[in-house]
This record gives sequence, C-alpha cells and structure tokens, in this order.
Amino acid sequence: MQDDMHTHRRRDDTDDAKGHRLEAAAESTFAKLLNRFVMPILFGVVAFFVSDTLKDIRSGQEAQGQAITELKTEFRVLTTRLDEVVIRQVNANSGQLVNHEQRLQALEREARTR
Repeated sequence: MQDDMHTHRRRDDTDDAKGHRLEAAAESTFAKLLNRFVMPILFGVVAFFVSDTLKDIRSGQEAQGQAITELKTEFRVLTTRLDEVVIRQVNANSGQLVNHEQRLQALEREARTR
C-alpha cells in the first residue's frame, strides 16, 4: 500500500520508534534540567513583565481619568460663563425692546393726534 500523501516518511518508521524517541527525549537530563530550573525562571520573568505592563496600563488609565475629570470641570466653568453671557445679552436686548416699545407708543400717539 502506497501513501501518496506522506511521501517524505520512511516506510520502516513505526509508531513504536516515535514513541521511544519521545519518551527518551522526555526522560533526558536536559529536559529534566529545563523542567526543574529554566521553566520556573522563565515563568517568573514573564510574570514580572506582565505585571509591569499591567501597572503601566493602570497608571495610564488613572492619568486619563484625572484628565477627564479636569475636562469636565473646565466644561462646567465654560458652560456657566456662556450662560452668563447669554443672560446678559438677553437682558440688554430686553432693555432695547422696552425702548423700541416706548418709541412705538409715542409714534402711535403722534399719529392719532394728527
């Protein structure tokens, strides 16, 4: 039987040979050394960098929150000033309307008397 899909495989390579090689690799001194010493150190380094990155993200979020709070305060002050200007303008226009109303009444009286 020919395996067209896996032409790079040797015909005499069996699953048992692969299993023995994997088992030998797992039981090797180098693998045990990696598992015992290198992996915990690697995990520690990764954990340090992750916690440092999270700390940077949190401080950035805190700074953004502070900036948003300051912006809200400035917006409230600006809104209050704008309201004050609008109220003053309305009061000034009301005074002019009263003057126009008085002039109009005076003109109507003059027109009736003629």
